[in-house]
Formats: sequence, structure tokens, C-alpha cells
Amino acid sequence: MKLFLDTNIFMRFFIKDNEQMVEQVKRIFFLAETGKYKLATSTIVLTEIMYTLQSFYKLEVKDIEKYIASILEMKNLLLVDRTEFHKAFELYRKHNQKISDCLITTQLPKDYLLCSFDNKLRKLAGKTRSLHPKDID
Repeated sequence: MKLFLDTNIFMRFFIKDNEQMVEQVKRIFFLAETGKYKLATSTIVLTEIMYTLQSFYKLEVKDIEKYIASILEMKNLLLVDRTEFHKAFELYRKHNQKISDCLITTQLPKDYLLCSFDNKLRKLAGKTRSLHPKDID
């Protein structure tokens, strides 16, 4: 299975503010290490992580750099850089969701499922294109 990881997957792992969610994320990473899952994320996700760690959690730049570097160093991680702003803007207008979530939705590769704790983002991606981390087996 191929999973596209949303911002909150990494945030839960880094901040460790919800033990149950952290365990679910650890399971995803473990299954990826064993080769059962291939992982992807995007530059928009990395941007959201950096912004949130700095603005909300008030982390120092060196700590933020450490977290981002740990993602970039993950083996076999597909990093999606391309966006489709016109398509994202249409989703934004139609669903009244955050533009960053609309952009992330457009970055989802065709053969990947969006993995997120965010119900609104999963709904935006569609039931057949997304799943909750608790549903990872």
C-alpha cells in the first residue's frame, strides 16, 4: 500500500501530545521500514510543519531544521513538489476549506491514499482516496 502522509501525522510524532496518535504514527513508520508501505508527503506539508512548529509551538530554528531533516532523510520517501493551484482554488471555492488542504489534495499521487487524522481533509480527498491512521493494518 502507498500512503501520502499529512502534516498532522508528523506533528503528532514530533510533539507527542497524544499517546494514542503517536502509537498509530509509529506503526505506520514501522510498516514502512519493513517494506509493507511506501510513503509520500509534499512540500506543502513540510511548509505547514515548519510554520506550525515556529508560530504555535515556538520552537527554535535549529529544532525545526532537525525535524524537517529527519523527514527528508526517510528512506524511499516520495516528496511531491508539484501543485495544481487552479484545481486547488476550485476545491477551495466549492468546499470552503483551507487553501493549504486543497493544495495537499491536488498533490496526492493517483496510486496513494491520503493518511491523516484530519476528518475535513480526508473528506476533501474522498472516502476511496483516504484513511485514518487507526485503520492501518
